[in-house]
Amino acid sequence: MVSFNSKKMVSINFTPDSLNIVSGKFNKKIVIVDKAFRVELEDNVYDDGEILDMEKLAYTIQNELSLNKINTNEAIAVINSSSVIMREATFPKVEKNELDSIISYQLDEYIPVNTEDYVVKYLDLGTIIDEGLEKQLVLLIGIKDSLIQAHMNLFKECKLKPAVMDYEGNAINKLINYGGRINTLVPKLNSVAVVNLSLKQTDFVIVDNKRLKISRIIDKTIKDCLNNIESQIAGIETENIYKKFFSFNKLKDSSDQNDQIFYGIAKEELYEIFERIELILRYYRSRENTNPINYFVIRGIGAEMDGIADLFKEFFDIDSYALKNMENVKLPSSLNLFASAVGGLIRLDEVKK
Repeated sequence: MVSFNSKKMVSINFTPDSLNIVSGKFNKKIVIVDKAFRVELEDNVYDDGEILDMEKLAYTIQNELSLNKINTNEAIAVINSSSVIMREATFPKVEKNELDSIISYQLDEYIPVNTEDYVVKYLDLGTIIDEGLEKQLVLLIGIKDSLIQAHMNLFKECKLKPAVMDYEGNAINKLINYGGRINTLVPKLNSVAVVNLSLKQTDFVIVDNKRLKISRIIDKTIKDCLNNIESQIAGIETENIYKKFFSFNKLKDSSDQNDQIFYGIAKEELYEIFERIELILRYYRSRENTNPINYFVIRGIGAEMDGIADLFKEFFDIDSYALKNMENVKLPSSLNLFASAVGGLIRLDEVKK
């Protein structure tokens, strides 16, 4: 049985280039967000789950919460890091207390690092039949204890009450499962791939049959694309690169030769991101009991690129949609920048200690 937490909270999604913040609550079937705002971060403040400048980050959060008149102090942190470890594992079907003991005892077999440095929790993925026996399937998620403590200390500096720390892959999984139809028309289906194209972070999630199956950070970002374009086209201003990049599809049929050159380079850069995603898809497809991907959902600032969904469809031959809204999420702005923060508001009892 799943229980729901309908208390109003503030959810902060931390990324290297921004804080994506929402305040609201989840009440059984719907997420109600009353405020949503994005705060850009300077370089060397936050990266890959690490707080690089505690003082500046704390000041930024306190200032923005005050400016936006956020009146709740219970806060959720939604983070992602390349150091996060995910492993599926099967165990005997036993009572929860006994399962907790078994997982704790066998943890070193599944988490290939010093487990004393990690906080490991698990998602209950239900039961399976393995060689005629019913077994418990779980998803182990390990996050560095140092990351957790740093974010908890940050919240205390901001005079916020830390409610929970959520993993971004888990937040997106909950959003896909409880958010309903995408962009009003796209129905819920079994297997959905979600790509986050933030300026300085690209990550990839697969939700299959309501289960988080894949959550990876991709080692190429929009920022990398922009830098590479700038290095290949002489004399172009940085601001103009950004503008052209996000007007991507409009350059395709331009009669301007410079636009055609820009389009070709930009497409190659984006395809390098897609090729990295394709490698993960091949791994996913090689596993047993997986379903074909029904469609891609594109989120983050990259979802605002003109023609990005068409480019995904062209490369992967899978229907693709730039995220705008979901039927069970009431939000005062487009969802694409706030998907992880909104997913963080969906509090369930599925995460076990």
